[in-house]
Amino acid sequence: SPTDVYLGFSRNYATLLKHKLFLSAPWKSYSPDRLTDAVVEQNGTLVKVVSATLGFTYNTKLAPFPPKKISDFLKPEWKGKVATTPYGAGFDQLAGKKVWGAKRTLDFAEKFTNQVGGFLRCSDAERLSSGEFLALVFDCSGDSMKQAAREGAPLKRVIAVDAPIVSYFYLSVPKNSASPNAAKLYITFALSREGQQIIWKEAASDLHLLPGSEVAKEIAEVEKEAGVKFVNSDVAWQLDNKEGNAAQSDAKKMMRSARKRK
Repeated sequence: SPTDVYLGFSRNYATLLKHKLFLSAPWKSYSPDRLTDAVVEQNGTLVKVVSATLGFTYNTKLAPFPPKKISDFLKPEWKGKVATTPYGAGFDQLAGKKVWGAKRTLDFAEKFTNQVGGFLRCSDAERLSSGEFLALVFDCSGDSMKQAAREGAPLKRVIAVDAPIVSYFYLSVPKNSASPNAAKLYITFALSREGQQIIWKEAASDLHLLPGSEVAKEIAEVEKEAGVKFVNSDVAWQLDNKEGNAAQSDAKKMMRSARKRK
C-alpha cells in the first residue's frame, strides 16, 4: 500500500535518491520563515525534521567514571562492559573527511573491539539500565536513551566532544503517496513551532536549525565548552562520504568477527 510520508536518515536517502522516488514541493511558499534553504534539500524533495548528534549513553550508577569522549572507552575500566550496535551506527560519520577520517577511525575500531562486551540496538535502554552493559557507543541519535532517562532510568546521554557532527532525519512525500497534499500539510506542521515542540516532548529531539530548538542549545553548549565546531552531515555530505561509508563496513566486520571469537 502507498505510504503518504516517508521518514529516513541522511544515509538512507543518500542510497534512495538515485531512484527518484520522491515528489518535489514549493516548501518555502508554505512556511517561508521555517522551510528555508537550510531545511529543504535536494531540489525540494527532502525536508529536515530532526537533528541527530553523534554520542553515547552510560549508566550513571554503575559507570567507573563519567565519560566525555569516545576515546575514554579505550581505558581499561571499560573492558567488557561497553556495547556497540551490530550495524556499526556512527562509524560512517566518524570516518568522514572532516571528522576523524577513515584511518584514524579504523585504528580506533581495532582497539575498541577489545573493549566491546556485546551488541545492543539503539533502543535497548532497559539492558543498559539493568547493568548488563554500562555504556552504548554509538547510540544513533540517543533519542531512545534520553526518553528512558526522562522516565527515571539511570542513564545519561552525552554528545561526543571529540566527534562534533550533526546529521538529520528527513521527511519526504513518495511519488506513490495516496494523499500527497495531506502529506505536505503534515510535513509543514512538523516543522512548525508547535510541531517541533510535540516532537521534543514525545521523542526528545527537534531540528537545531529552527528558532527555539532544544537540540540547538545542546550543540551550542558543547561548542562553547569544548571549543569545537560541528560538521554538517546532510544528504549531500553523505553522497560524498564513500570513504567513510566503506570504513563503517570494515569496522562492523571487525567487531562482529571479534565478537564471534569471544
